Amino acid sequence: MIDYETEIKLDAVMQLCKPTHDFIMLVGPPGSGKTSICEYITDRYDYTRVSPELIRKEFNTENLSNKELFSTVYNRLASELNNGNNIVYDATNCQAQFRNKIMSITEGCYSHATCLVMNTSLVDCLNRNQSYGLPVKEKVIEEMYLNLKKRPPSISEGYDVIITI
Repeated sequence: MIDYETEIKLDAVMQLCKPTHDFIMLVGPPGSGKTSICEYITDRYDYTRVSPELIRKEFNTENLSNKELFSTVYNRLASELNNGNNIVYDATNCQAQFRNKIMSITEGCYSHATCLVMNTSLVDCLNRNQSYGLPVKEKVIEEMYLNLKKRPPSISEGYDVIITI
């Protein structure tokens, strides 16, 4: 669940987005609120969620290798965008190399790219993570958080706009 202030900010952000072929990348460690933001957008606007988590559920397996998983993610992103759909990519994206790969694969498939960076404290991420059925190890969240602080998204990665939520 997101607060009223965040809803207002998101509604303003959505006014910047294009009607078709729009791409939103969410960035933040586990527990930062990415999926809540994604659900808000997909419930109120014409956007499709693409996420590694959903693809794992779709294949009904935790045994999908990362290579197979992300190959499917990349194909799904490009396919949905090429079909004219608006996409919200719901994944941590805390490392620049992974964001760059996504932007490279989807280049030319979207008319506008927005990066929404979660501004959630490490303590809040860790606390929220504990409520998940399968929590992520604290050390992993700390590493993701630090990676994001060291190298946050930049316009040079190919976004039209970067907004901190």
